[in-house]
Amino acid sequence: MKKILIVSLDVIEDLEGESKKELIGSLKNIAEDGNIICFISHDYRRLRTVQKLYGDISSNFKFKTRREIREKIEPNKSNYFMVLGNVDQDLILAANKKLLFLCPTWVKCIEDKAKKYGIPIKTSEQLVHIIKTVNNQNVWYASYKLDNQTTIISLMDGAYGYYAKSSEERQMIKNFEDVLKKGKKTSYFEILQYHFLAAISNDNNIFNDVSTWCIFPSSSTTLSPMMMEFKERVRYMRSSREPSNTIQNNLFIRHSAVEKSHEQGSEIREAKAAGLHFGSIMLDPAYSNKIKNKTVCIFDDYLNYGNSFEACRHLLLKAGVKNMVFVTFGKFRKPYLHQHWGISGDVFSDTYTATNKIIVKRIQHREFEIDEAAKVEVENLHRIFNL
Repeated sequence: MKKILIVSLDVIEDLEGESKKELIGSLKNIAEDGNIICFISHDYRRLRTVQKLYGDISSNFKFKTRREIREKIEPNKSNYFMVLGNVDQDLILAANKKLLFLCPTWVKCIEDKAKKYGIPIKTSEQLVHIIKTVNNQNVWYASYKLDNQTTIISLMDGAYGYYAKSSEERQMIKNFEDVLKKGKKTSYFEILQYHFLAAISNDNNIFNDVSTWCIFPSSSTTLSPMMMEFKERVRYMRSSREPSNTIQNNLFIRHSAVEKSHEQGSEIREAKAAGLHFGSIMLDPAYSNKIKNKTVCIFDDYLNYGNSFEACRHLLLKAGVKNMVFVTFGKFRKPYLHQHWGISGDVFSDTYTATNKIIVKRIQHREFEIDEAAKVEVENLHRIFNL
């Protein structure tokens, strides 16, 4: 599927560190590959001036006002479009239409929200490679349909040692661990964000109905800034609103600190299962009228035994959530413990109880749908984002 890249005129006129000749040449290469480049502006006269300069370079160069392009993007065709822009108007267009939004860092002036929520693109050469691979960002490393209400997805293989296919993949997964576990924000954070946003913009139906995006809380009572930044960018770009009176801008609250899961032995994690989290997490009361009969997506760093997700799943079912999508950045090869607990009381407070644990099934790694093509994409992204 070829793309329609919507390009704000400022992107080609307000340059810093990128020559106009190189940029137009890169856009021409993208167009010659069968994609459409659509230049946009509110100013009709400015648009026509640019059309006279560049209109003959490629028949796939188009020129539209902002109003015209908004009317062109039909809800069932949004997966064809992407936005390259540096101003908040570009961001709003992308968010309202649920499009992938790229922010070029070669533009002198980048407005605050565009910088905050856009995927940064350093050079026009990098842009060319991004467009060539964007359609490949629709594969998950691992997925499993737990039941009619619950889907589990892992973006990458979490094991960077023996199972990594290449040194590039090994290095990238190791750097993700530094980002997620040690709080070191690097370009790899942007790679992961791009991989996910590009995938869900490619008409990935499983996420179309998500109304609430959230993260699973860390072991402390403070939410991970990195995870929250990831969640917030996705939430904003999918035009999802949060209640105004939330406690931490997140559906799940860790009201009491607990020992870190990875510091506990496997025997304890299997024996206590989701009980490791019941009693220390609850749902934010601000969401009590927002999530019933809705679809919720929960992000977490790694999937091991699934105890975090099982705790979430039971609380959300008690709250009346219709569907759930659990997304981890990495997956290890531990068995997923599909559990049943009896939940009583108000899950929007810390007074509920969880009893009568039953392990329904130990779901082995091989029972997940594993797509090795995701490993290839990890390697490709490593190369592109390091151009």
